[in-house]
Amino acid sequence: MPLRVAMLHQREGGGATVALAELCAGLSALGHEVCVVTPAEGEALSAVMARIDAFNPSVVHAHCFYNALAYEDILEVAQRWPLLWTLHDTLPVNQFGPECWECFRNAWCLGCPALGAVRRWRPNYRVLARLARRRVNKKLRAHLVLPSQWMRRRIARTELAALPWTHIPYGMDCAGLAGVANTEAAAAAASAALAPTVLFAGNMYSAQDHRKGLPDLLQAWSEVRAALPQARLVVAGIIAAGLLPATVDSAGDLPRAQLVELMAQASVVCVPSRGDNLPLTVIEAMAAGRCVVATQIGGIPEMIEHNVSGLLVPAANPPALAQALLAALRDPALAARLGHAAQLRAQAEWSQSLCAQRHEQLYAQLALTPPRASR
Repeated sequence: MPLRVAMLHQREGGGATVALAELCAGLSALGHEVCVVTPAEGEALSAVMARIDAFNPSVVHAHCFYNALAYEDILEVAQRWPLLWTLHDTLPVNQFGPECWECFRNAWCLGCPALGAVRRWRPNYRVLARLARRRVNKKLRAHLVLPSQWMRRRIARTELAALPWTHIPYGMDCAGLAGVANTEAAAAAASAALAPTVLFAGNMYSAQDHRKGLPDLLQAWSEVRAALPQARLVVAGIIAAGLLPATVDSAGDLPRAQLVELMAQASVVCVPSRGDNLPLTVIEAMAAGRCVVATQIGGIPEMIEHNVSGLLVPAANPPALAQALLAALRDPALAARLGHAAQLRAQAEWSQSLCAQRHEQLYAQLALTPPRASR
């Protein structure tokens, strides 16, 4: 029986938006009707609820709603419809800075390294915001969708651990990504390349924004260039002005189709994150058959087996990152072997259809359960 799924999501883009688009495509292929509800800036909750109600959903699936609505608004949604909630990041149980992804202080952010010496030892805006979200979380009735086992462990010591959960990794059109990588144009571009190329895809909105690890990569790149002067580093994404040196090529903020083509031409895709859940760049690169060099952070070790389907290094360790990049760039046979194994793993674990089927089963179960009022 076809289901009607209302997706509640933010206005901004990012990995969660790409994951949502892939899920919607997979659900539509299964015959379900999907409506993405994105609150406009300043739109009242009553208007958002009216739009959802007009769609008459079987279930509501929330994503990064807290970037579009007040955090407590989710309680009213949960009272009206069966609710799923995918945790894409750590904001519901902490802040969003790189220092917060692996931090388990949770409710009491005392001693926070992101604050000054005086502010970190007394109640501050981080503590107050976390406590406000905690009060909402304890009242919430929802079924959590966790893209990584790391996220399951991350919430295990928080109030969200009391909610039912299901582990469903992200899905991708892996066959389509493999097809792009195997086109004659991509093959010709790769064979014609005069220099081994490393691709970094991510955003860095300010000099203090280190979560995706670009500063670590730039530091490592000095060592790579000294040992391999012909190597190229291409950075795709929104990067604050003045942060990229002249030795780095900037591709800018590309449409996804162009980014995938660029990825298919790269020798190595580098993901040097300091905080991440189940980064889509890793899935895209693996599905495209690229060799991935990434950090042992968040859910990444669940995706990559070191020296089998990619190379892993400690986070925030530029020397180790440089050595891994050099190993892959100097040995095309190694990069090809790792890329081929990565592609097989991506097709088996993160296909768009498999992700949609897993959600379909969960939606069907929840659609039969009426929502319960908050405590």
